[in-house]
Amino acid sequence: MALLKNISLSGVYPDKGGKGGGVRLKGSTLIESIVATVIIMFCFTAVTTIYVNVFRADDHTRRFNGRMILKNTALKVKTEKTFLDQTFKVDELTVEKTVSKYGESAGSDQQLWLLKLKLFDPDKKLLSEYKELIIY
Repeated sequence: MALLKNISLSGVYPDKGGKGGGVRLKGSTLIESIVATVIIMFCFTAVTTIYVNVFRADDHTRRFNGRMILKNTALKVKTEKTFLDQTFKVDELTVEKTVSKYGESAGSDQQLWLLKLKLFDPDKKLLSEYKELIIY
């Protein structure tokens, strides 16, 4: 308890001998406060940067998965030869497929088709787009 009686909040600290009088530290509390504030701001900036990067990575993952959905859909269209315009859902995402003739066939029996695939999220925001020319 004797130690607690010697503590002062006025910036005067008791001396080591305990006889009173104390030692006055000029400006040390201001410097300590500034250093503590800088350290807290640095930590806050680091945490905010990590937080933003984690959510940005989630968006990249969603776009990558969307791109894979469109590539698989294009492969399915080519193997099944379903050249019809169509809109369908994959999980909660919407795929819009349009197929159109591309250019004129110059005397050959093969034709060029342009396959366009668009992927939308539930809010109708475009996530990814895929285009491919198909010879049929």
